[in-house]
Amino acid sequence: MGNTLSIAAVTASMQLMIQEVAGGATVKVGRPGNENDADAGPVVNVFLFQATPNAARRNAHNPTRSSNGQQVANSLVAFDLHYLISFIGRPDLYQPELLLGSVSRGFEHRSAISRRTIEKVKQDNAGLVDADLENEPEPVRIHPAAMSFEEMSKLWSVLFQTPYILSLAYTCSPVLIETSTPLSSGPPVTSVNNAVFVLGGPVVLGVEAATGATAPVLWGSTLVVRGHSLDRHGMKVRIGGRDADLGTARISADRIELQLVAATFGGEQLVAGPLVLETVLPAPAGAPSHLERISDRATFLLRPGIKLAASANAGSKLTVVVSPGVGRGQTPRLVLNGQSAAAAASVQITPDPFDSNFPVASLKFPLEGVPKGSYYAQLLVQGTASAPHVETDPTSPAFGHIVGPMLEVK
Repeated sequence: MGNTLSIAAVTASMQLMIQEVAGGATVKVGRPGNENDADAGPVVNVFLFQATPNAARRNAHNPTRSSNGQQVANSLVAFDLHYLISFIGRPDLYQPELLLGSVSRGFEHRSAISRRTIEKVKQDNAGLVDADLENEPEPVRIHPAAMSFEEMSKLWSVLFQTPYILSLAYTCSPVLIETSTPLSSGPPVTSVNNAVFVLGGPVVLGVEAATGATAPVLWGSTLVVRGHSLDRHGMKVRIGGRDADLGTARISADRIELQLVAATFGGEQLVAGPLVLETVLPAPAGAPSHLERISDRATFLLRPGIKLAASANAGSKLTVVVSPGVGRGQTPRLVLNGQSAAAAASVQITPDPFDSNFPVASLKFPLEGVPKGSYYAQLLVQGTASAPHVETDPTSPAFGHIVGPMLEVK
């Protein structure tokens, strides 16, 4: 890859290539000056007037650093070099035109800087001995650049007090300059494993309670997972970061029925609140475990279920049994919504301090200051409300309405 001498090496190569095709003409490098006089003899002037980023390679080396900031690759600058080739000579002998024809034919015949040219440049220029232009991944190509009369006029206008002479514009690209920072090498390869991945893994479309799409999902109930290719061999179901035991689950290609009980999760309970469900295909034999494939995630709400006495005395302690139990970091609150004229409109109560043996299934709430009356009770666990009791008897006048859990404060 090229280094900081690459640009100078390209200019010197242009000078050498022109010298080889221009006969006895003098080839100069630099800004055209007042020597642009026909009496000076045949002269070809090589002027690098602009360097622009190469659009194709400017970002090809990225990223150069890993996520922790460690450098993993050398930085790279890619340029297009724009040259103005001017031809000076006696007009009566057509020297400028002859030089233009020779140079343009030479660049058309040799449209890239060859390794032989670079080696000759390094031999003739002591300051370019360390140039490694020949090690670039592709040769530097030379092609004519189309410049309108207006663009050419603007270019010559910046060359103060220099009269216009016959000129051509050429572009050399790509010219690469790479940093030479030593990079740490990775560990050696200790083994080679082959693994076969089967395309088209499981797809999860939705999660709902077995009693219906609008029914609450409760601990102890059956959860239904809908999707495609759910019967893949070795597939696991992961809920809330815990793998479920599918030994008792009913599994088909488009449906999984799973019991939400402690035995399904290795004797542990899930926590109430939003939970993420995903299917996991283990890595193929011989592949590392991090190559397991995870399906699209589906989120569902696991509502807490509560049991409490139908009545309690004002100022006493109300025991509420919650399932699943309150997990570590969760803050429960009991919400009492008044259903009678004497009751308060709404009361929120925090529980007495409970032990650290999580999950906590029994909570005690003080009823100090709660007005007597009839209340509809709800438990909030991290913003998730407990499931209400809905009348399911179609012959009842309250069919489809919330009928509990109710608490009578005496």
